[in-house]
Amino acid sequence: MTSHTQTESNALSAQEGTAQRRRQIVKRSLYWLGGLLLLLMLHLWFPSLSPGTKYDTHSTSITGKKIFYLLAKEELIDVSRNDKPLSFGLSQQIGASYQTLCLLGPIRYPKKHEWEELLEWVFRGGSLVIAAHAGSSRNLKIDTLNIEVEETSFRRDFDDRIDSNLIDSNKQVYWESDKKIKAPRAETILETKGGVQAVVQQHGSGKVIVIASDHVFTNESMFHEDNSLLALSFIQAGGDLREIIIDEELNRSATPKAIGLLFEIPFRPVLIQMLAMILLYCWWHHFRFGPLRPQAMSPRRNIVDHTDAVGMMYYKSQSGNAAVRAYLKQLIGQLKLRSFKGKEHRVLDPIAIRMQSSTDELMDYLTRTARAVRKTKLNRKSASEMIYELAIIRQASLSKKKK
Repeated sequence: MTSHTQTESNALSAQEGTAQRRRQIVKRSLYWLGGLLLLLMLHLWFPSLSPGTKYDTHSTSITGKKIFYLLAKEELIDVSRNDKPLSFGLSQQIGASYQTLCLLGPIRYPKKHEWEELLEWVFRGGSLVIAAHAGSSRNLKIDTLNIEVEETSFRRDFDDRIDSNLIDSNKQVYWESDKKIKAPRAETILETKGGVQAVVQQHGSGKVIVIASDHVFTNESMFHEDNSLLALSFIQAGGDLREIIIDEELNRSATPKAIGLLFEIPFRPVLIQMLAMILLYCWWHHFRFGPLRPQAMSPRRNIVDHTDAVGMMYYKSQSGNAAVRAYLKQLIGQLKLRSFKGKEHRVLDPIAIRMQSSTDELMDYLTRTARAVRKTKLNRKSASEMIYELAIIRQASLSKKKK
């Protein structure tokens, strides 16, 4: 009959709904897993989030040094930047005797312990080029080498000539500086009317080149061709065929930060682990069970608890004949078929018409159901199908009475 087909369609739709929910859960879990893997990959590669300054080799402003950096990469052998702390970089990226480290007008000068590590590295054979920051009120001072950069009121004009053994005397250099260098033990390599502007001093197996102003390395200065030659000559004064490393960590660490400190190397692994734990917690709790909020009305007691208890007893006994027998008895009593014995068609004809079936089929189904309930055992599936068909018959009979 049609009831069996409807039952199968309902079962198939329920299975499809369950499969669809499972696919959605798997899809969401894959998204969470992908996010976790991307987060853990930050241990291997982390994007540069440094805000930079207008004085570093990333800046294109007139006080920046990007043009010099690009020129050095084109003209010199090997040029790179250092964004790691000096104490860490000297033991990892920097530290070879064939390297030249450039501190070109850093916003922050090295601290005492950083100077000790830098000079120890120079003593082993490294070369250090450091230019004083033109806009800084603090004077550059290296106590170990007895070198100090102090202020002066003199400024160099473009038409004047400079005295230097790094560049030909016929070259015109625009030199701008408000400082001069005091270094009794150093060799002067550039001097103007304002005083000594650049010196080189031997320290162990290495050299230290000190420049009174970083203006010669700026983008504004690079517009003068001779200035670019002089800037490259300062770098090459540390030695030929050397790897050039331009430090940016002193500029970056001098920039005020708050939340940005968490992205620095000492705190970055801890931050990534904390974010991974938060993501795992959200993944664990993103599945929702039940309502988002408690119900406004207090729960009421089920008025059919006794029916649930009887159904549970039928389920545990694994036999549905008792339930079908009770339903069939109630239906026969409701239709009063015993009063129309031999004339059952008078009761069943209107019901069969509403069910779009014949009276003989309806009578035959009731007879087969009565035989089935006389058996000792009746499986739950057959019992549910019989109760479903009996419920349809009962519904058709109630429609007749209402009419």
